[in-house]
Amino acid sequence: MRSTMYAQTTPETYIQKATASPLRRYGVAVWLGLLALLLTLLLQQPMQQNPQSPFLLFFAAVLVSAWYGGLGPALLTIVLSVVACYYLLLSGVYSLVFDLDSPLRLGIFALMALLISFLASARKRAEDALLESNNKVHVIIQASPLAIITLDLSGNIKMWNPAAERIFGWSGAETLGHPVPFVPAEKQAEFETLRQRVLHGEAFAGVEMCLQRHGGSSIDINISMAPMCGAGGSISNILTVIADLTEHKQAEVQRKHLEEQLLQVQKMESIGTLAGGVAHDFNNLLTVIMGYAQLSRAQLRTEEALQEYLANIESAVKYAASLTHQLLAFSHRQLLKRKTISLNDTIDNFMKMISRIIGADVEVRLLTAPNLSPVFADPTQMEQVLMNLVANARDAMHGGGQLIIETHNVEFDDAYCREHQWAKAGEYVQLTVSDTGCGMEAEVERRIFEPFFTTKERGKGTGLGLSVVYGIIKQHDGLMQVHSQLGEGTSFRIYLPVAQKNVEATPEPIEPSVLRGGGETILLAEDDEALGELARNILTGLGYSVLLARDGQEAVEMFTSHRERVDLVILDFAMPHMGGREAYERIRGMGSDVSVLFATGYSAEMAQATILEDGDVRVMQKPYSVNELGRKVRNLLDEVNR
Repeated sequence: MRSTMYAQTTPETYIQKATASPLRRYGVAVWLGLLALLLTLLLQQPMQQNPQSPFLLFFAAVLVSAWYGGLGPALLTIVLSVVACYYLLLSGVYSLVFDLDSPLRLGIFALMALLISFLASARKRAEDALLESNNKVHVIIQASPLAIITLDLSGNIKMWNPAAERIFGWSGAETLGHPVPFVPAEKQAEFETLRQRVLHGEAFAGVEMCLQRHGGSSIDINISMAPMCGAGGSISNILTVIADLTEHKQAEVQRKHLEEQLLQVQKMESIGTLAGGVAHDFNNLLTVIMGYAQLSRAQLRTEEALQEYLANIESAVKYAASLTHQLLAFSHRQLLKRKTISLNDTIDNFMKMISRIIGADVEVRLLTAPNLSPVFADPTQMEQVLMNLVANARDAMHGGGQLIIETHNVEFDDAYCREHQWAKAGEYVQLTVSDTGCGMEAEVERRIFEPFFTTKERGKGTGLGLSVVYGIIKQHDGLMQVHSQLGEGTSFRIYLPVAQKNVEATPEPIEPSVLRGGGETILLAEDDEALGELARNILTGLGYSVLLARDGQEAVEMFTSHRERVDLVILDFAMPHMGGREAYERIRGMGSDVSVLFATGYSAEMAQATILEDGDVRVMQKPYSVNELGRKVRNLLDEVNR
């Protein structure tokens, strides 16, 4: 059977034949005329027996000339033939036949040769056009990115183009004359139904199927089929065109995955905003409770029972404050004290208290890289991350198991980031915490970073542990991935950017011990009435004179009226009508350089980032204690008096 890939003659070969140069075509015409004359002279003896014999070879010359060169060269051959026949053969010295009918026969020869020339050249043009059309189809089929296959009426392959070989993996030699190999057994009935539709004259397009490649791997395709009719109008073959949908399907899956990630990020941001707002209001309440509890304890020295009750209130408030710190960590609004550290050192410190978290039935393996790069991080927050992840691993290993903590240096290049959309190019330190516990189902894994989502029994988990980890890592500009398999365990991978070598550790501030005031006047702006009264009572008790405003606008008005008296301004960061920052800018716009202390229920770091740099500006995070407020105020006033 002939190759399905067509003959290897290129289209250019045929085009060169059809478009030979004029000199060559007319040269061939002259040569054919002379060849016919020479052969006629050589065959004088047999030619003399028949009056028509001298014209036979010239007819052949005209026919070949018309086929090769077209009408023009054929006419030249006719002229040469007529001249040669008349002057050399019929009336010249080489005369073979001459009678009264010779001129008539010569005229008939000329007319018949002319007719042959027209017919032969027309046929040649039609053949060339057909050949060019076939060549174009051949090139299209060979270069097509789609698999183009023809089947005979029995379903055997007659044509198999290069794209079919590339898509399915079988060569033309393996498929010619055989049934289609890419239809698995479970799809045979469906494919046969499609083939029968075509045999009944129906054409269709865009049918998706799952077929198989050479080797058995599956492939998603889009198939179109149409009948091919022969000269009599009956169906002779089936044309099949197949597109590989594998990349399209993968791109669709990737798109959906990215959409899910985007929705997850948006959801986490929304919940983070909510958590930050709740923490802000909650901190106001905690500050009031803590402040009054501390004031009561300071004034009731002899009431032991009341002292105990107030101590319990203060302890509960501190616990509630730790909860808001977790909320702030989740919402990326926690104050960080970052410095250049080694995660190996942090892990070593953490290992000293790990026995308090896990039981004796859990084996701990520590695999730390010897030359680990430094990171710019808050060591306390990193210990919080380790504590939450280890506690999560402990709860997943009910009957004991193995806990593995690892560190590595890794680098993500552009190629890796293109393949893994969550990654960002750069150098990272990888922290991995793995367990051999029960693992997670896909639905649980998808929701583990949602705040307050937990699979534990009521009262045994807040659902904030992994959300806090997520918030801390994001606040450190890090990346986080989780892999879990039901029944085999879970692995959390954290990637923190490698620190620059010239980063210096952040020094811890030294707070003054003096708390008492010296009669200075403080302008206090606080929209929460209870918190404002508490702060005024605290400051008054410490020996200060307090002007209390309910919002930023009132604070600006009071400062304008009492500008010469005011030694310090305390502004709540978020207030109605006019916020703390706008009030601060209005006061600075008056030309005043009075010291300013901002109080915020969000992160002090977050508030500081939104305030203009000023040496006289400080930020205090709620809830604050009596001592903390006293120290902050005294510190600012002392700096001004230096």
